[in-house]
Amino acid sequence: MAISTSELFGLQVLKEVCSANYVDWAVGMLVEGFDSPSLSVLAGLDENGNVFETEETFRRVIRELGLQEPNSQGKFHGYACYHASRILDGTISPENGVKAIYHVWWMSGYKEYSDWGLLDDALDWMQQGNFIYAEMILGGGVTSHADWVEKVKQAARKLVDGTQQSGLWN
Repeated sequence: MAISTSELFGLQVLKEVCSANYVDWAVGMLVEGFDSPSLSVLAGLDENGNVFETEETFRRVIRELGLQEPNSQGKFHGYACYHASRILDGTISPENGVKAIYHVWWMSGYKEYSDWGLLDDALDWMQQGNFIYAEMILGGGVTSHADWVEKVKQAARKLVDGTQQSGLWN
């Protein structure tokens, strides 16, 4: 499966992007029916090539296709929503999704993702068999892994729906 635009922008802002990500994205865009001179060039570049040269070609593609590149906050948000959607559709485990969105919060410092840190902390406590601390962290109602998963899905729905605010449990 090709990398999504939201995922690619997220990897950019997290400074975790590599040439292979850009090439994979370009191939996916061609398969979806997009086309531009630089898109074909990007799809044919060496996946192990210089990321700065690959990124320069990517920026040309963005201009040629008339796509808007979001600012840093938009990239972080898109990446968090990408993982929240994957939690909800089951393509990523709640544990891995929480870790990914926690990473967004850690790298961005944006307050609106801080509750994902609480979900991550609660997971750590549960994995040690201590549901009491997990319940305290999340404000009650978490006496099993299934309860935690439901809290994660609630948080993911709020993030995707655009209703997330700091204090997910309110």
